[in-house]
Amino acid sequence: MVSLLALKCPLSLDFGSVYLYYTTLSNKRGAFQGHTIGHYLSACAQAYRNPALTEEQRAKLDDILDKLLAGMQECQQNSKGRPGYLWAGQVTNANNVEQQFDYVQQGKTNIINEAWVPWYTMHKLVQGLVDVYRLTGKPTAKTIASGLGDWTYNRCSTWDQGTHNTVLSIEYGGMNDCLYQLYEITGKESHAIAAHYFDETYLHEQVLGGGADALNNRHANTTIPKFLGALRRYQVLDGKTIGGEKVDASRYLQYAEAFWDMVITHHTYITGGNSEWEHFGKDDVLDAERTNCNCETCNSYNMLKLSRELYKITGDKKYMDFYEGTYYNSILSSQNPETGMTTYFQPMATGYFKVYSTPYDSFWCCTGSGMESFTKLGDTIYMHSDDALYVNLYQSSEIAWAEKNLTVKQESRIPLSDTAEFTVTGSGSCNMLLRIPQWKAGNMTVTVNGSNYSYQTVDGYAEINGVKGGDTITVKIPMQVTAHTLPDNKAVYGFRYGPLVLSAELGKENMQTGSTGMWVTIPKEQIVGSQNITLAQEGQSVAAFMAEINDHFTREPDSLRFTLKDTNQTLTFTPHYQQYQQRYGIYWKFLSNGTVIDEKPPRAKLTVTDTVQPGYGQYENDEQHNMREFHTTGVTDDSTYRFAQAGGYFSYQMEVDPDAPFSLLTVRFRHADNGKTIRVRVGDTVLYAETLNHNGSAETYDVRIPIPPEVFSRCVHTITANGREVPVLDVTFSANNDKESAKICDFIYMNAVRPYYQFDTDIAYFVDCGDQDVTTLTGSDTLGWFNSVTEQLFAEDEVSGMSWGLIDDPTDKHNGSALSGGIYTANTWPNEAAPGDGANKNVSFRYTKNQYESNIDRHINYGFTLPDGTYTVEMSFRDPWGCSKNPSVYANMGTANETLIAQNCATDGSAITGTVTVTGGYLELNFRSADKAINLNYIIIRFADGMPYTQRGMRGDIDLDGAITPKDTAALLPALMSEQTLTWEQGYAADVHTDFSLDTRDLTLLKRWLLHS
Repeated sequence: MVSLLALKCPLSLDFGSVYLYYTTLSNKRGAFQGHTIGHYLSACAQAYRNPALTEEQRAKLDDILDKLLAGMQECQQNSKGRPGYLWAGQVTNANNVEQQFDYVQQGKTNIINEAWVPWYTMHKLVQGLVDVYRLTGKPTAKTIASGLGDWTYNRCSTWDQGTHNTVLSIEYGGMNDCLYQLYEITGKESHAIAAHYFDETYLHEQVLGGGADALNNRHANTTIPKFLGALRRYQVLDGKTIGGEKVDASRYLQYAEAFWDMVITHHTYITGGNSEWEHFGKDDVLDAERTNCNCETCNSYNMLKLSRELYKITGDKKYMDFYEGTYYNSILSSQNPETGMTTYFQPMATGYFKVYSTPYDSFWCCTGSGMESFTKLGDTIYMHSDDALYVNLYQSSEIAWAEKNLTVKQESRIPLSDTAEFTVTGSGSCNMLLRIPQWKAGNMTVTVNGSNYSYQTVDGYAEINGVKGGDTITVKIPMQVTAHTLPDNKAVYGFRYGPLVLSAELGKENMQTGSTGMWVTIPKEQIVGSQNITLAQEGQSVAAFMAEINDHFTREPDSLRFTLKDTNQTLTFTPHYQQYQQRYGIYWKFLSNGTVIDEKPPRAKLTVTDTVQPGYGQYENDEQHNMREFHTTGVTDDSTYRFAQAGGYFSYQMEVDPDAPFSLLTVRFRHADNGKTIRVRVGDTVLYAETLNHNGSAETYDVRIPIPPEVFSRCVHTITANGREVPVLDVTFSANNDKESAKICDFIYMNAVRPYYQFDTDIAYFVDCGDQDVTTLTGSDTLGWFNSVTEQLFAEDEVSGMSWGLIDDPTDKHNGSALSGGIYTANTWPNEAAPGDGANKNVSFRYTKNQYESNIDRHINYGFTLPDGTYTVEMSFRDPWGCSKNPSVYANMGTANETLIAQNCATDGSAITGTVTVTGGYLELNFRSADKAINLNYIIIRFADGMPYTQRGMRGDIDLDGAITPKDTAALLPALMSEQTLTWEQGYAADVHTDFSLDTRDLTLLKRWLLHS
């Protein structure tokens, strides 16, 4: 456990065999192994330097380090790699122990059988060894690290420009950073030259240029170390001579400063954390990206390292202000104080909770950096120049400055109270500079030996001159609650008390976890009431409320518990770093009293059961998702995406909820891929096969694909993954022609859907035209499979994702004002005679309004997205005013597919039926009349022959007739004998064994299927 108020001994460690096991465990599955030994070396070295350790603890650490170094040196001396090579991961090819590095140079990065960021792991090894030498002076660490530096130089010096670019496109951690530090201790110019191979100047210049969205879609924890390395080049080499030339590295300081400003200004939450699903987004888009997977903890760890070094160089207080806030609200917040386990993500979306690692089963990159974070909690409280001691953080601690023969003991009650006291002993003297924090709520006061001290402010610090033994210095810093908003939603606020972020306690209901990527555990379900908070005082603006926010919180005596008052919600806020046992809310949307909240009740409960990040191997190749791919390309340096090359495909096993009424697959595409095709197969059935033609302006967009219950029940199967039984559906992506597919971008979501309404899977759409309350049904009516309300303007349905609804004239397509309920457009109105709800579908109606009077042809139009196939259409008309006779209905009027469905229809409420064939995924129903008005009661669109999804081309359907029969065996034989070439579609179907090749095993398995069918 870490005590916030007493950090003299930051934490108690068990340095026994369990920790040794951790170092060998790392990530025991896949190609990503060995990085944790580097973190562990750094953590042990940092702990070794803690002056509060007992001699017994220090001896244990000394023994551990000696044993580790001896073992590593033995491995290095007996390595089958090139001279100096040492590796901590699994060797997959005994004849080439450096194979992962060779594969990276060739651009081969399949994380299961090729390479998984080996330079990232190498950075951790070198950095750990450098830290051990720097902090303990053990010469073996320097020797091993120097050998690795030599090996790195010898490998890098063979790269041509193409290879160099390929290597830098794959995560390499802070290789430049650690090699510059290695040069500092070895003096070998080759180590500095090797470091420069990892300086990504193109990225550095792009950030320094300051263009909009320069970091968009970049993996945050890949990017931050690149700028740490840039800064290290400035620190180590500026003004030195390398290779006979004097180095001017001043621009590298500018790179680091520009990057820090960019991250803090445009990408950082109130806690100091950043990123969503490990990636930076667009500038100033933070509220829109609050999810259960924000703020990877490694990012905060690295931003603190960058801030610390920038402060040491520039003396700019802003770096320490950020350091303090992130230290409390992200780093301290990342540890469970009861177990010592740490977080991977820290959700910014309200209603989630923190999830921590476990001792043996959840072992992440953030577990390794967490070891370091909690063995260096005291390393930035104090810094010094030749004659001055700088106090950066107000935490109980003690520092002995041997050169000055001074000891300073700090007893801090901040933030529980406003006071910190410094007691000085020893025979020396110095100046002391106390940071004036950004969060102070009034003047900071200082007394020396009980007398007020009038200090000078020097670069944001209060300077106390001539501090000597026997002095007592007391500082008081007033604090209050402050409000902080987000750039893309000024109505959303979070709160701080002094340096501490406050979060609301939201209880422990159903704190179930799910998993993503390679064994990363995340909170599964968001549970919170309304995230809107309405001010109690009528007429008070939110801005005025926030200006006096401290007055709207009541603080419990002698605690840091605050209750929000003067609003419609009673919420208790506590320091966020203490929230480790329940759900929480940092950000809330505030509304003035009287604000009309368009907060419609949800039509269904959607729960994310699974997520995959295409293109990002560790989230595709885990035991559960088990990506199978053939001729595909995955990309991580332009956001993330994967696409199938011609004839290729890729598939995932996605977790589902068998108890949900139905499931919904959400897939993201890029607007730039318009014209490309995509085929999405769930199990054995093609549910989406389209040529993309997105007409929106957004760079990316989502398509939601409902999974029919009959497909679900036929195709769901159970696997064992990560020690549990998991129900899954196989989801496969390919092109819908013989070219490369559209890109599948960012994330794929599988949702369990529990509608709050009745629906019938035999009906595609039920439209109760003119209904006043679109959320309710009457009589025995049920909604269709694709619509969750009885009527809407043409738009995407909030549940199914299918687009449908009323279409008025093109210039007035979405003109709908709610007068007394119902949907009003310029040319159509709901039935005025039934403004209340509860009217039967044959009573309510939509009618043409002012069309006759305005000499406009009478018309009502509805549009529906539908899978291609045959449908029956049922509708009904009325003539309440004797002027609505003989309407006709057309499909797709004015197009090449125009069809007359029915003409001169009865207007007595009887059912009118017809048949339509949908091609191109869209049906428009056009109602026309020569009389003065049209009065349309309802529309029901039914599947004529069941849902029109095809099994054509499923595994085994080689003749592409949608079934597996002996004819498929006959179609496979000529291909096996090279007598016939299969099409791209037949190739997928013929690979029954799913090993990306055609051989007799496919024929044997196909025959078994036929035998048992």
